Amino acid sequence: MVQTQKVFIVIPSYKPGDELIGLVEILLAYGRDAYRVIVVDDGSGIKYRIIFEHLARNLKVTVLTHNHNKGKGAALKTAFNYLLERSNIMPVITADADGQHVPEDIVRVLESAVVCPESIVLGCRSMTGKKIPIFSRIGNNWSVRIFKALTGEEISDIQTGLRGIPASYLPLLIRFPQDGFDFESAMLLDNAIQKRYPVKEIEITTIYSRKHKSHFRPLQDSWRILRSLKAKNF
Repeated sequence: MVQTQKVFIVIPSYKPGDELIGLVEILLAYGRDAYRVIVVDDGSGIKYRIIFEHLARNLKVTVLTHNHNKGKGAALKTAFNYLLERSNIMPVITADADGQHVPEDIVRVLESAVVCPESIVLGCRSMTGKKIPIFSRIGNNWSVRIFKALTGEEISDIQTGLRGIPASYLPLLIRFPQDGFDFESAMLLDNAIQKRYPVKEIEITTIYSRKHKSHFRPLQDSWRILRSLKAKNF
């Protein structure tokens, strides 16, 4: 494990389940001295306050809070702004709160990002097989095709939320207008067109379960992502 206090794992969260606490507990058990965890409460409301209070008080996690729901992109930008106020930060890792990313994969992406701090590291899911919801497969397939048509580059999982992001990219990312799930695809499109950073893919475990509650809406949010890619709107 890389020994540093300046690597941050950012987890945006909206109306999380108990799996968020379990995820953070395991991450901290793996390497409390190697990295820090930031959770963004994206306006989840009073009902979920107990979860975020537990993270802050008992697990000593930094919790940033939105007064109302702003979207995943906005939550990530809130965390990036917070980090930019600190100095000497290393690559930032982003992960989802809904249980789709196992701790082992998050740590693998983190370690790869530390070794390659000027690369974007993507934890990519295999989007084949009957276990993948059909709308998720269709949405990702079209996103990949449009992305390749626009940039000439092929990325296997445009929509993955598990990423290692160079610290030097944060000042630009916080100025992106996208506040929803389309923020992540806009990041990759900007990077490809402007040729900012090399991209490294790491295959990760693919988890889709009814127990894991996601706020990604396959039809609506995939359409927003596709529209963002086609418009090149950033």
